[in-house]
This record gives sequence, C-alpha cells and structure tokens, in this order.
Amino acid sequence: MSEELKPCPFCGGEAFIRQLYMHPIVDAKHSEYCPMAMRPLPYDTPTVTRAAAIAAWNRRADA
Repeated sequence: MSEELKPCPFCGGEAFIRQLYMHPIVDAKHSEYCPMAMRPLPYDTPTVTRAAAIAAWNRRADA
C-alpha cells in the first residue's frame, strides 16, 4: 500500500495526515473555494489505521 497521498481531487491542494483524538485524519491545503475546504475525511471508529486513511483518501474519484 502506498504512503503517498494524492492531491485534493477538487482543487489540487496538497494532502497531509493529522491526528484528531488519536485518529488519523487526511486533510489538504485547499483553495479558498474548494468544496472540501471545511471537510476533512472523517472516521467514526478508533480502529482506523494510517494506511486505511491514506487508502480511503486516494480511492476518491475526481470531480
């Protein structure tokens, strides 16, 4: 599984991993008008791994 994060499919912003309450969250440096600007990829379970977060982010379709 690749550790490389793809850019935001909406604005091309650089993606990065951050921790939220011990959970890995993928976010990006979005442009001002990106529809994902206020929506990091959330998870509702404490068992999500860094690799699973990266795979979920990279699996999203382009707009």
